[in-house]
Amino acid sequence: QVEDNPVGWDKRLGMFYVPFFMAATNSPVVRRAHALAGFPWGRDFVYREVMSTPGNAKGLAMAVGITAGLAGIAVAMKRPRLRSLLEKRAPQPGEGPPEAKRNAGHWKVRFVGEAGPDRMIYVAADDAGDPGYGSTRKMLGESALCLAQDPLTSEGGVITPSIAMGDALLTRLRKAGLRFEAAAVDMTN
Repeated sequence: QVEDNPVGWDKRLGMFYVPFFMAATNSPVVRRAHALAGFPWGRDFVYREVMSTPGNAKGLAMAVGITAGLAGIAVAMKRPRLRSLLEKRAPQPGEGPPEAKRNAGHWKVRFVGEAGPDRMIYVAADDAGDPGYGSTRKMLGESALCLAQDPLTSEGGVITPSIAMGDALLTRLRKAGLRFEAAAVDMTN
């Protein structure tokens, strides 16, 4: 179980973890989808989102560095003068990594689900898609096509993507090259 420490260790995954900068945005969406779906994992469902680093000395150094960097940015963003300096150094609209770097990009997300003694790891990944450009393009494009072309069962309203598009979007994302898999985990470790 992930505690609320800035840097932690997950012994079953053998990795360090640190805060993930998108957790404040993503976590409420996940909890809202869970509620809209009728609480399929129970009303005591907890969702936390962190980023992992390798389970070695280099990974620990990365974890400490990432956490310190995030803390420094948070402090700087509260100071107008420092925020102005950061804004000047940040990539401008239209800037980004070169095409070769984007084409070589990939990502992998592990979702660890626990219920009593049972633990599952669900993996979402794109082996040929930079997370900031290639995969985002796929997800946005397939979401738009799904909304425009697929018969959806949602009644509409203020809902989340998983509730609005569900399996139709999942099918489209798989065809676009994203992977979604589940694997049992040995709890004796």
